Parts: sequence; structure tokens; C-alpha cells
Amino acid sequence: LVKKSQIATVSGFSKASLISKFNLTSDDILVLPNGIYFENSFSDKKTSAQSPYILAVGSHSPRKGLGQLIKAFSKAELPNVNLYIVGSCSHHFADIEKLNNDRVKWLENINDETLCSLYKGCELVVQPSLYEGFGLPILEGLFFKKRVLANDLAVFRELFGNSIDYTNTLDIELFSRDLSDAYNANNDTCKSIPEHLSFDNSANKLIQNINN
Repeated sequence: LVKKSQIATVSGFSKASLISKFNLTSDDILVLPNGIYFENSFSDKKTSAQSPYILAVGSHSPRKGLGQLIKAFSKAELPNVNLYIVGSCSHHFADIEKLNNDRVKWLENINDETLCSLYKGCELVVQPSLYEGFGLPILEGLFFKKRVLANDLAVFRELFGNSIDYTNTLDIELFSRDLSDAYNANNDTCKSIPEHLSFDNSANKLIQNINN
């Protein structure tokens, strides 16, 4: 970072964190949000997942909040619904896995085609992270016109605004109720991806910055 001419990051939240940690200025950092990279052909494949289901996508580190999600899901009034978590089981979740909830399904090493089919077939996407710099699964869920429930983080408010629903994942009782409410909500009211979240916009911003 000392030798940089300029740094790019994916959100204003990440930019503020970099400024604070590395004693940088605002002019040192350019915010270039992520976009969707899925090919349209990927979404044509049907999933073999057992419907109906809720989908969560993310690595299995504690900051991803999957432990809170499983606890909330186990308490939620969703008796006939499965929860699919994309990623391998981890030692971090040994105690939670002992709950023996056979409606929690762990999926490992899936490709983009299968991931797209999972998004397309789900009823709800959940992003329970305790800390994020962006939140790509939210963007992917919105791409497939799915309702998204996320932990109420500043970075999610910044990027997605009122396009998604929010909860407090550290309050398991509240999270559980919000999970049920979001699942049972009318998906016809789901929002689209905010216009600023695209690779085209980020590329144009980068080119403009280079030219200036």
C-alpha cells in the first residue's frame, strides 16, 4: 500500500476501513462496486434441491453468521422448509451440527451452474454475516428476483438500501421471527438490483478516473 498510486475497493465501508487502518486519504481510494458475472445460460438448469428451501451462500468462518442462522432457522415456524448452506461443513459448527436438524443441508464444491440453479429455485436468500466488505450473495439473490434477508450492517444499507429486508442476527428470537416473515412475504414485491451495482458502471468509473 505504501507504493500505491491509487487503491480500488468495493464499498464506501471498506474505503473508510482502509483510510482508518492505513492512514490514507479519501483521494487515495476509488470505490468500484461488484457486479454480476453469471452467464444467462447458467440459470436454465433446474436444481435437484428439495423444495421449498431457504438459501445461504458463504465460507464457513464465524464472521459469516451461519451459526446464528442455523439456530434461528431451527426456532422458526417453517416446518416444511429446508435450509441449504453452500460451503463445506466446518469445525466451527460442531456444536450446532449436533442439533441433528435434518432440514439443514450442506452443499460443497458446487459450480456456477449449480449455484445459479439453487438461487433460481429458492424462496428466500439469507445473508447473516456479522462483518462484510460487500455481500455478493445479496447481489446474486437480487439478480434472480429473490427476497433477501440480511443482518443489519452499515455496508448493506450503503449498497442495497431498501432493496432487501434487515434483521439483527445476534438476537436469535428476532432473527427467527424475521426469517419466518421474510419467507412468507409476497415475492412479487421483491426489488431489483440497485443501478449503481454493475461491472459496466464500475468500469466506466475506472476509465474516467484514469483519464482524469
